[in-house]
Amino acid sequence: MKKLIIAILLIPFLFTACSKEEKRTKEYSEREVQSQHHFAKKEATKKQRASKKPIARINGTEIFEEDLEDGNLNLTVKNEVLYQVAVERGIDKIVQPEVAKYERNLILKLIKDELRKGIETKISDEEIAGYYKNHKHEYTLVELEELIAVNKEVAGEVRKEALKGTDFKQIVQLHTTEEGSPVAFHQTSNVVVGVFSEALDLGQVSQVIESNGQFIVQKVVNKNDPSFEDLKDTIAIYLTKEKADNQYASIIEGLKKEKNVEILVPAEEQAAE
Repeated sequence: MKKLIIAILLIPFLFTACSKEEKRTKEYSEREVQSQHHFAKKEATKKQRASKKPIARINGTEIFEEDLEDGNLNLTVKNEVLYQVAVERGIDKIVQPEVAKYERNLILKLIKDELRKGIETKISDEEIAGYYKNHKHEYTLVELEELIAVNKEVAGEVRKEALKGTDFKQIVQLHTTEEGSPVAFHQTSNVVVGVFSEALDLGQVSQVIESNGQFIVQKVVNKNDPSFEDLKDTIAIYLTKEKADNQYASIIEGLKKEKNVEILVPAEEQAAE
């Protein structure tokens, strides 16, 4: 009876052991098949080349018709001679780190492309409409007039004049002397609403804005809010990319867990991605 109980208790462990052994056997078999396939392919290539006649020979290295660069024998021979001389002088070892780096980057690009190809993203009309409702102000196009002053004091003076309704160009003329003007006029149109002009209503004059050593007074002279139809395709493209990027990031996090990633330095020492 005791032996029977022990046997029953051992059954799960036996199944686990068998399962692991089957997995190892399967992985080994797959690697073996891949290895045999690669070897067979290599041998077939050798036999195929052996059945053909070389069209040139440089220091024992045979050149076949399929080796020709742009179908040019002289070019192929010249480059092979130069390559052999470079190897003799150790130049191949100099470039090896760069070759390895290029190979790594190429492999990374291919796996990233492969992972992204498997991502399917569908954006609904409701998502597009919701984004438009919450973010349409970010797409507002404005036409601005600006007065750019040499210092904060002058900027304050011209702002007072602007608040009275004085035309911006006229303000510049009022401050112009034979020596020039401490105020410049600038006008922009059809630009996406900025940090400074976002809060301004049509016709409103801004506070003095200090930016890159300049003192600026702005007035919004025109505003254009694009319609939903105008922005629908643009928003769809943005949301599709955003969703794909999020899915890709999730895939990467999953792969990091599979590979047992261990970060061995404090968080503040980690470089930003």
